[in-house]
Amino acid sequence: MDAKAAAKLYQAERDGVRQITGRLSDNLGGLCALGGIGARQLMTLAEWKALSLGLDPIQCPACEYIAKEIHLISHLNDVHRWSFSEIARKLGPDHA
Repeated sequence: MDAKAAAKLYQAERDGVRQITGRLSDNLGGLCALGGIGARQLMTLAEWKALSLGLDPIQCPACEYIAKEIHLISHLNDVHRWSFSEIARKLGPDHA
C-alpha cells in the first residue's frame, strides 16, 4: 500500500468514520477499509490504479491467507476486524 492509500485510512479514522464489514459503504456513512481508501470520493479506474495497491500475492500478517493486496485489505477489515490505522500501519509504506 502506498503512502496515499495509507493516508486516506489514517484520515478516515481521524475523521471518526464508522468502520463496517462486508461491503464498501452503508447508508449511514460507514465504510470498510477499501471504502476508506476510495469510496469517500468518486474515483476513476486510473485513480484506483494510482494508489499502487500491489498485484503480487502477499501473506496476511495475521494468518496463512495469501492474496493480492486489495483482497488482503478486505480480509483484514472483515475477518480480523483491524482498524483503519492498523491496516495502514501493517500494509503501508512504513511497515517493516
